Amino acid sequence: MEELADDHDPMIYKAVSWGLRSAISTNRKDVEKFLHDYSQVLKPAVIREVRTKLDTGRKAVKSPQKKV
Repeated sequence: MEELADDHDPMIYKAVSWGLRSAISTNRKDVEKFLHDYSQVLKPAVIREVRTKLDTGRKAVKSPQKKV
């Protein structure tokens, strides 16, 4: 994963995000360390998605629906 951390091709950084999110269930500390170590080169979307998964257990937090 280290070799791909600074790749800005959309397909690659989406795969990095998916791989990190998938690894949380078995290697949470390693994922947290990877985010910390590579935060300067990872795309903001990768950091946001992985951090959300670490914090909530979900890929994305749903916004509350507006009542009409």
